[in-house]
This record gives sequence, C-alpha cells and structure tokens, in this order.
Amino acid sequence: MQFTYQKLLALEAKPDDIDAKRYREYFADGTGETAPGLAIRVAPTGRRTFTFHYTFNGKRARMDLGQFPAFTLADARNAAKSARAALEAVPPRDPRKVRDDEQAAAKAAADNRETVTQVIEKYLADPDIAKLRTVDQTARILRNEFGKFIGDKIAADVTRRDLAECLDRVRQRGAATYAARCHTHLRLCFDWAVKVVAILESNPMESLAKPVEPEVTGDKVRAMDDDELAAFWNGIRDALPTLGRDVYARILKLTLLTGCRISEIAEIQPGEIRDGVLTIPGERTKNAKPHAIPLNAAMLELLGNDLDNPWGLVADTPVTGPRLTVLFSGRDISKRLGSVKGYTIHGLRRTCATYLDEMGFPESTISLCLNHSPKREKRPDAGATVTRRYIKAKQSTAERRAAALMELKRQAFNEWTACVLATAAAD
Repeated sequence: MQFTYQKLLALEAKPDDIDAKRYREYFADGTGETAPGLAIRVAPTGRRTFTFHYTFNGKRARMDLGQFPAFTLADARNAAKSARAALEAVPPRDPRKVRDDEQAAAKAAADNRETVTQVIEKYLADPDIAKLRTVDQTARILRNEFGKFIGDKIAADVTRRDLAECLDRVRQRGAATYAARCHTHLRLCFDWAVKVVAILESNPMESLAKPVEPEVTGDKVRAMDDDELAAFWNGIRDALPTLGRDVYARILKLTLLTGCRISEIAEIQPGEIRDGVLTIPGERTKNAKPHAIPLNAAMLELLGNDLDNPWGLVADTPVTGPRLTVLFSGRDISKRLGSVKGYTIHGLRRTCATYLDEMGFPESTISLCLNHSPKREKRPDAGATVTRRYIKAKQSTAERRAAALMELKRQAFNEWTACVLATAAAD
C-alpha cells in the first residue's frame, strides 16, 4: 500500500476484524517509498498506529512509533529512517534500545531542569522528611528565605552568588543565628537532591561558608526573676504591637501559667478543651504524647467564653506559634518590659519549671506539668524490678493512677498560678 495522508485517514477496522478482535497491518510500499519496514496497524477499535518491522540478531521484531494522525506520516518516515540507521551502524544496535535510551536521557534532562521551588517541594514531600517534627519550620525557612527570591531559577543553574545573596539578606536583618539555620536547611535539601533523587549533580551549598553565629554567653534560654515576672504579667499587653495585642497577651500569659510551648497554646483546636481540661493531642506535642492540663479559674479567664475558638483571627488569619515567636526576636519585647538581659519566649516555660522547683515540687511532678518524656530505654520494662514486670495493671488501676497524676498537676498549677498573681500584685 502506498502511504498517503488521505489513504491512511480512510483506514478503518474491517467488520470481521472487529468481531474477531483482530489487528490488521498494512505495509508501506510502492514507488518512491523512503522508509522500508514502515507499516500501520489498525486495531479493532479503529485506532491506527505506525510501526516499524525489522530483524535484529536473527529475530523479527516490531516497534511502535506513534498514533496517526497526531503522529504524522512524515514523523513516521523519519522515525523509521532513524531505526534503520541504528540497524546499519557498526556494530548494529537494536532500535528499541536506542529509543529507550533517548527517552531516558530526555527524562533525566527534564528532571535536571527543575526549579528551586520544585526541588524544595519534592524535598518536603519526601516521607522521611515529612515525618520530622521540624518539617514545618524547615518548610517556612526554605519557602520564605529561598523560594521567594530564587524559586523560579533552575536548580542546576543556581550560583553560589544567588545563595549568598539570600543568606546575606537574612543576616542584614540582624538574624545571624537564623542565617546559619537557613544555610543548614538548604544544604540538607540540596544534599537530598544530589544523593537521594539525583536531581542535581552537585550541591552548591557545600562550597558556601556557613554564616558565623554570634557567641552566646550564659543560658540561651533562662527563667525570669521576680521583677521580670511581675513586669511581664502587668505590662505584656502594652508592650506588644497594637495589632492583636489583646489576643497575644492572653496567649503569652496562659503559656506562662501552663508551662506549655507557645504553639501548643496558640494553636488550640475545637474540642481540645472539655470539662475544665485542655488536652493537647500528640500531633501537636514535641514528644508525640497527649498532654492533659487541668485548668484553674485564672486560666479559664484568659481563654474567654468561646473554648472552641478562644483566640479568633488576627488580621483575618489564625494565630500560630511562629507569629508570636517573631515578636520576641532579639528579645525586644522583654527589654521593653525592663529586662536588662532579655529573655526568649521559651523562657516562659523555663520560668514555670524553675518556680515549681523553688516551691518544693519534686522533679517527677514538674516533668508531668511540662509533659517531658522519661529517659528512653531499650525496652519498656528495662531496669524494672522482677516484681514490677510481673504486675499487669487492671483498667481500674490505670484510671486511678491517671486521676492521681492529674491531681498532682492540678495542685502544682494552682500553686504556680497563685504565685504569679501574688508576685504581680506585689509589684
């Protein structure tokens, strides 16, 4: 059959081929045919596919080229000529192997042309990365400090200067420690792109010096003294920026009273407060264990009337822990409150623990209040006595033990709250 566009367009499956679900093949021949071995295969459904027939290593083979009419007759003849050239090469090569190699190379080239943003998003979506406790912080750093500025650049084409400018932009804000953290996160991201998924050939961060972190003197996170505690409780609202100061002040005070991490309080979800107890689920705690906090009158007053949504929206967006942490960047808020050394937002948690210790509560009770995990052992009963391993607690026993532990926490939080209020009143 001499191939022309009109003849190929008119090809249809024959009735007996449709009934038998049989494919019929037509070979290109006739005067002037330039692609020997070229054929078109008509399926019972009417689909038409160009094919190339050849012999390699003494075996007959067929290779699909593309579907007509999207794959044109000219495309088919060019593909057949390329396949014939592979067969006539020295040594001969299987046209199908040549095609597969070319497709793999094209895919690899396409993968290596991914943008920085695409690399970042793939990195964050990797199951091993997504399960990390710090993945939200990692995502925020990579997207805000790199994605916003060089996200559209091809990752393989990013230069050391591009990266240095991003880090310098952070450093110029006076955030040298944060700049060092940015360097670490992007280096790990590009390491993953090189070693795990082979998107990049090399990591440009390896040759870029990490920003020098400022020397830290004394405790990085410290507890407040009595004067700082009173100044915080009485003046935190007025020390905060005008937008959201009422909500933020209540969150910070409740963080101090409960000893929780800021995000655990700032991101309270509907249903977490029931029957006078705030239960922070394991998904929002550092050790992945639920944390039940018995709420006293002062805590409930800070939460307000809507216990399912105590904080509402600030500037039409939900409150988050990072938004509050930014307020204490450089310890500026604590210094506005008269603190000479300044203290971080995590210092509120340290203050709670330190005062509970000074009030005479045992470390075991303080650990309960802070939801700290005990030292990890190789097995749950490691180090236990033989008798302890023999004991299988009943459900009623477990419930009584949980109630007793809750009562210990209730007593500690009540005395700590009374201490805070008394210290603030004495100022």
